[in-house]
Amino acid sequence: MGIASVLDRAGPALATGIVLALLTGAASTVVAWRDLSSASAVRFSNITAELERLRADLEAFRSPGGRFTTHDGDRHWQRMDAIEARIREQEMRPPRLNTALDQHEKECQHIHDMVIRHEQQIKHIETEQDRLCARLQACQGNRR
Repeated sequence: MGIASVLDRAGPALATGIVLALLTGAASTVVAWRDLSSASAVRFSNITAELERLRADLEAFRSPGGRFTTHDGDRHWQRMDAIEARIREQEMRPPRLNTALDQHEKECQHIHDMVIRHEQQIKHIETEQDRLCARLQACQGNRR
């Protein structure tokens, strides 16, 4: 029994339906396979692009170049040398305040001596004033 005999017995309407169903199924299968292959191609191309990017990142990490080695070290050494030169220059500069400070200290010493002398004079005046007050009170007491 062949396909032709099955189609003859089924009749033209049923045979047409079966043929159309088979053709539709085949077409749907072909379209599904085509969509799957194009989606897979897009997905695999994205995966390939990501792998290439990752490979490039790993290569850049493996060979960093002058950014992390001698170039950075040279820049740091230059900066440290400049800072040390500035420090040496500051240390070798003559002091600017010592002469003015010595002169000010002399003036302050003179003022300090004057204050001590005036304190002694004030104590002497207070002592003499107390002695004078005592004499005046003694004189007033004798007068009565």
